[in-house]
Amino acid sequence: NTFTDVALDAQYQYIGDDHLFSVSSTWIHETRKFNNVALVAHADNTLDTERITGSYCCRRKMGGSAQGFSTTATHDDVLCAGGATVLGSARGRPDTQGVVLELDYLPWLNTKLGLQYTLYTKFNGSSRNYDGFGRNASDNNALFVYTWIAF
Repeated sequence: NTFTDVALDAQYQYIGDDHLFSVSSTWIHETRKFNNVALVAHADNTLDTERITGSYCCRRKMGGSAQGFSTTATHDDVLCAGGATVLGSARGRPDTQGVVLELDYLPWLNTKLGLQYTLYTKFNGSSRNYDGFGRNASDNNALFVYTWIAF
């Protein structure tokens, strides 16, 4: 099997005394050629990933970020495990889209308290019944509460 990736990555960052702001983006295009065609429906596949993230921090205490993400790929019922619950794709596509929202509080220099929510608008090819067993993309939404400490 051969996997070839081409990617672009960009970032802008502003660091002031009271305000910090950044915008970053990533685009990855992967071409996949499979030698064993029994494991896939198509010997040649592509996979594309895009992400863009904006973040802001005020007075180095309160901040947040928002990220949009998207993954799209060639239709392939075998590779995408059609008919599998939760992780399968009834449409034979891993296409996934959504948003990640985060709020941060930095009580002192080396500690961050965070609240992050991931919202899926599409998962494995569809918004509704993506796995063929009634599971919707929004069923994968996740809330993550964390403490980050740097030594």
